[in-house]
Amino acid sequence: YKIMGSVIEFLDKHFVPIAGKFGSQRHLVAIRDGFVAIMPLIMVGALGVLINSFPIPAYQDFMVSIFGKFWKNIGANLWTGTFAIMALLSVFSMSFSLAKSYEKDGLAAALVAFGCLFMLYSGSAKDWAVPFSFLGAQGLFVAMFVALVSTELFCRLMGNPKLIIKMPDGVPPAVAKSFAALIPSIVVLTVFCLFKCLTDRKRD
Repeated sequence: YKIMGSVIEFLDKHFVPIAGKFGSQRHLVAIRDGFVAIMPLIMVGALGVLINSFPIPAYQDFMVSIFGKFWKNIGANLWTGTFAIMALLSVFSMSFSLAKSYEKDGLAAALVAFGCLFMLYSGSAKDWAVPFSFLGAQGLFVAMFVALVSTELFCRLMGNPKLIIKMPDGVPPAVAKSFAALIPSIVVLTVFCLFKCLTDRKRD
């Protein structure tokens, strides 16, 4: 008991304060809150996978008899709207959370981050379609990077009064907020545009 008490005392003294600082770090909180926000969709996607993959032959035969041989489209469609676009959902929710922590326009920041992420994708040569493989879990790291970098840059630009277009008092608030975010949005999107151009040039 004395040894255990010493270990707990050591952890409380040295480890807990460090863990508390990490736990309250703005960007880590944004990542956490971003995942929490999309948790209902993840649960629905997991339900779709369970519906399709429940490992009982009698259940599989029952579903075929009720819904026909294409019954797995039910789970597949649920997966398509959740797990398959997890990167898109994450970049939006994380960017929104980070911008809100700075008390900036979360919706504008999330839309800019969404555009920046899509800018980095390369469509197919035939019809310019974006493969689902980049939109799901495989693209989460890139989505997190884009959400944090683009939103950090956006919020810093929004904090510069010289870059904010102020509208007259009679203008509706939604329009005023759009014009206020115009120049920061242009700058952030241009930065990612140039980054994409450089990466494409090196690839060629």
